[in-house]
Amino acid sequence: MKVVNTIILFFISTLLYSQGDLKELLSYIETNQKQLSNFESYKKNSDSVVYCNQFDFLDFTYKKSKN
Repeated sequence: MKVVNTIILFFISTLLYSQGDLKELLSYIETNQKQLSNFESYKKNSDSVVYCNQFDFLDFTYKKSKN
């Protein structure tokens, strides 16, 4: 059963990748991971109150929706 599920998942992934949807999703996930990593390192290096500029995230969302 696992083999059948793996084969089906492979074909679905291949289909999505060929249409560009999967590639866009993976790019979006990678960008979010980088932002989270940057925020966590800033938070770790900060001795006082953590400041997070909400407009950076809004700007990213706006740019993403324009493309």
